[in-house]
Amino acid sequence: MNILQICYRVPIPAKDGGCIAMNAITESILLQKHTVKVIALNTSKHFIAEADIANEYKNKTKFESYFIDTAIKPIKALLNLFSKQSYHIERFYSKEFEKRIEKILENEKFDIVHLESIYTAPYISIIKKHNIKIILRSHNVEHLIWERLTKKISNPLKKAYLTIQTKRLKHFEIEALNKVDGIISISKEDTRYFQQKSITKPIEDLSFGISVKNYNYAAKSSCVKKIGFIGALDWQPNYNGLLWFINTVWHSLVKQNHNLELHVAGRNTPDNLHKLETQNIFIHGEVIDAKEFISEADILVVPLFAGSGIRIKIIESMALGTPVVSTSIGMEGIPCFDENNIIIANNPEEFIKKISELIVNNDKLKTVAKNARLLVEKEFNTEFISQKLIDFYKKFNSGL
Repeated sequence: MNILQICYRVPIPAKDGGCIAMNAITESILLQKHTVKVIALNTSKHFIAEADIANEYKNKTKFESYFIDTAIKPIKALLNLFSKQSYHIERFYSKEFEKRIEKILENEKFDIVHLESIYTAPYISIIKKHNIKIILRSHNVEHLIWERLTKKISNPLKKAYLTIQTKRLKHFEIEALNKVDGIISISKEDTRYFQQKSITKPIEDLSFGISVKNYNYAAKSSCVKKIGFIGALDWQPNYNGLLWFINTVWHSLVKQNHNLELHVAGRNTPDNLHKLETQNIFIHGEVIDAKEFISEADILVVPLFAGSGIRIKIIESMALGTPVVSTSIGMEGIPCFDENNIIIANNPEEFIKKISELIVNNDKLKTVAKNARLLVEKEFNTEFISQKLIDFYKKFNSGL
């Protein structure tokens, strides 16, 4: 098979969840001995210089990228109200990128066009002209994230604007998913949600896969000192969750455990977070090696209250042997069980109580970590995921 993979941002270097997920698809296709061409929008927010992309990757994917300015422009955002379009989606449309997609489809034969996320859906119409099967990989239920975020906004004007935009995004997302030939959701929860929203196209839940052998499991010591947080801090749910954790959980936790340290890592860390640094809080910014950062933490916290899809950093933490304390929303999409292979907390009291229990109960800490690793080996193994992906592609062309 020959696959054209269209990405909403450059997937390399694969440092954060979205990039890791997209690159996992690329690697899965190659692992099964098929070919793939990757073409990506190179957004202003996550711009990657050509020199930072390895030649090996370029050669095996015939990679191309096209710059697009996705920055929010106040005047354009305001004028958008007088249209019926989703401003979330509008920012990812480029006429030049559309023309390049058309040129590629005219000059090369593909069995499947694989779209990464709803933000590549504006290009569905041009692909359909070439009579090629389209599979859309949904990284999450995008409008659901914005519904959850909007509910927590206190500014009435901002809330009103985002309410309008979220409704438009929801309409666009459901309509677009019914235009493609097949959908790959990232979790069973997302699959059920889509089916409840009258999406009739075939859906396959295909989680994120990792090469487990590349994640060295290490049991934790009996002394818990470092609490870790890692996530892109230009993504509002991560930023909001971290501030909530510091303001409502951390200070009380430190009063009970004076030697605890909170280590925060994340791309595009806002300046105001650095002002929160104390003798117990360390702001690292973007780290070179996320695996090393996670491994060095005794516990990873995921205080997420808005989101959808799956948290890839949770899976990586489980693989590395770092126990995770997460909200119920944070662990959505992962078939884990509270007190078995993850610890679930949804309010300050629960976070304080459950982290404190792990600090004093080393046996529980190690058991949760061990069970989490077993879960990853069973459910998120790349070899299994890659075969499932190719089998789904084959359903859309009997000749494959």
